[in-house]
Amino acid sequence: FYSTHQGAECDLVIVKNNEKIGFEFKYTDHPKLTKSMRQTSHDLGLKHQYVVYPINKIFALDKNITAVGLEDIFNRKINIF
Repeated sequence: FYSTHQGAECDLVIVKNNEKIGFEFKYTDHPKLTKSMRQTSHDLGLKHQYVVYPINKIFALDKNITAVGLEDIFNRKINIF
């Protein structure tokens, strides 16, 4: 978990091969890009950030931020690692 005094946060950060990947978990049908997501991506130097939500649809929220369904992660429909 990562947070700043200004309120930006990231639920999970994983480091593999010196690259950081962030995960934000949302319980919504259609997640939206937030200032907090951009801020944490910048502050942490994330290679990519994933917004995990309950619907199985994958779509870009920004250049390095992708919304992805939880089942899609488990079924390896995207290559995170």
